Amino acid sequence: MRDIENHFLHQQFEVVREPDLRWGRADLGIYKDNEKPLLVEVGSVSLFKVWMNLEVMTDFVYLLVPSDEKLIEFTRSNHPPRFSTI
Repeated sequence: MRDIENHFLHQQFEVVREPDLRWGRADLGIYKDNEKPLLVEVGSVSLFKVWMNLEVMTDFVYLLVPSDEKLIEFTRSNHPPRFSTI
């Protein structure tokens, strides 16, 4: 987690440890003017927590880092998700 934090600090982002979410806390919150907030979860995370935050929060990027080799990114806009049926 320290490597992720340092990476964004060197790029002049504001980094907050354990910011509050609508449902729980993220490991890191990364912020910069005119950029979507980046919320980072390192290691294991509750899928329920991820799902709930994706449902109720808008205009942010959710980055899951389950291991050193894997990244999973969700981008949420200001608009509610659209579902289509077949």
